[in-house]
Amino acid sequence: MRLFFAVDFPEELKEEIYQDITPLFKYNGVKWVAKENYHLTLAFLGEKEEKELLQIDRAAKSVPQVKESLIKVLDFGAFPNLKKPKVLFLKIESPGLLTIAENLRQNLKENNISFDEKPFVPHLTIGRVKGEIKDLALPEFNPKEFSFKNFYLIKSVLTPEGPIYEKIKSYEILQNA
Repeated sequence: MRLFFAVDFPEELKEEIYQDITPLFKYNGVKWVAKENYHLTLAFLGEKEEKELLQIDRAAKSVPQVKESLIKVLDFGAFPNLKKPKVLFLKIESPGLLTIAENLRQNLKENNISFDEKPFVPHLTIGRVKGEIKDLALPEFNPKEFSFKNFYLIKSVLTPEGPIYEKIKSYEILQNA
């Protein structure tokens, strides 16, 4: 099964973001992420066997909780850059999220669980560019923020229509103040 750890967005925020990015849908050659799939990936594990779930769960459960859980959704960005975008995203700022991701990734390493070790760049992918976009004009984006209480282990099933995500396990991240 294909797995990753992520923070989910509240449904009303997914709708707001979707409305804000609608002007971009005029660009052809972009596979837009379905709004129900908006999330922040903490660590992509890839294909894992059922027998590995216990060890994966143990690594996630031992992530220390944090006091701060505010996530700010700031503005547009792209990998590798906005001049030649391959992935369009929204920039994310969150010290609590960085701490969670850092600790989770360290625990995965210590438990010999393989994952994509590219540097963690907090972002919300909104589209993948299949061709080339000429003269990309980005609409005004109104920054948003929300607090999160959990992160999830998510199973991803790839289909021709796009991925289907299923939350397998939830992990509370917020210390009781």
